[in-house]
Amino acid sequence: MAARILEQAPPDALVELLLPNLWAGIAQESGAPANICVDSCLTLKYAYGQLGIRTELALADLTVREANGDGVLHGTPEPSWNEDGTVFNGHCILLLPDSGRHVDATVEQFAKVREQGGGPLVGRSVASTTSLEPGQLLPPGTRLAVQRGDIVMTYRLSHLSTRDVIDGQPWILQNAHRHYRTGVNLASLVLEPLRMPEVIGRARQAPYPRLRALLRAIGDAPQEIDDNRDIRFVLPGPATPHGMRLDEIPLPATTPAPFPRHLARGIAEGTVP
Repeated sequence: MAARILEQAPPDALVELLLPNLWAGIAQESGAPANICVDSCLTLKYAYGQLGIRTELALADLTVREANGDGVLHGTPEPSWNEDGTVFNGHCILLLPDSGRHVDATVEQFAKVREQGGGPLVGRSVASTTSLEPGQLLPPGTRLAVQRGDIVMTYRLSHLSTRDVIDGQPWILQNAHRHYRTGVNLASLVLEPLRMPEVIGRARQAPYPRLRALLRAIGDAPQEIDDNRDIRFVLPGPATPHGMRLDEIPLPATTPAPFPRHLARGIAEGTVP
């Protein structure tokens, strides 16, 4: 799937499609469970954000309906955590307001979807109950319908916001730096295929100034893995080459900041209690 994206995806969709497919490939290789929608959304949120792509995490349930009309509901309109706060009962996706796409990196945890193939869902709705201008956020209750093969997947956004269920939850706070660090590394990984000669031209046309600035800044600098298992770009220094994490690379002052714009220092530095 990633190879097809690199070969065929237009500039405006290239990174949006590639990141969740890269995440899914790594998760599969590492043996991660399929039903880790919160982990995937938070990791991808920081990965997209490093490249200047705005996202919003949304709680949703999903109805998968077959051609014969049979349907199965996954998730719940009232998502919650288990008693010890470590298992999420529900489903969540990422919304990309500026492109109108939504992302479900773990959609193949559901059997009928997995049978269709196709990997993570990244797309625009073929039918929606809400019409918005680009950049606007979808309100609670919005339904988004997407067809894949002979099934139709309909997402319904919960009336509960992430502030009610996700933000401030102890498990989320305890793992915030891990999600941030994994997201930065994922964004670093995706820059490698984007620098391929047959892809770089389209990558430079992507509608994200921060991504374009990063591509200029790293040029053809090699990557290395440090002792903390973080990816660093080996950039020229005053005396010797210097390895820098993606979030450490200096960019021109006019470059848009990464998302989220008001990231707590403790999350980036790993000092959140």
